[in-house]
Amino acid sequence: MTSKKLFTVILDYRGGTYIDQTSADSPAAALTKWVSKIKEEDLAEWKISRSELVEITKSNDLVPLN
Repeated sequence: MTSKKLFTVILDYRGGTYIDQTSADSPAAALTKWVSKIKEEDLAEWKISRSELVEITKSNDLVPLN
């Protein structure tokens, strides 16, 4: 059984910086989980659709921070 790790997601988008944490088995899984739990009203405020956000997270390299 694998213990899940805590990941901090930082998104710099259209002049805003959005930070959240989620537990997952890998960085990619953390991003997928993070995107799925964002509220629709937050996406509307950010002026982005969930599918656009998914594409952003898939198209950019992950940057690990220590």
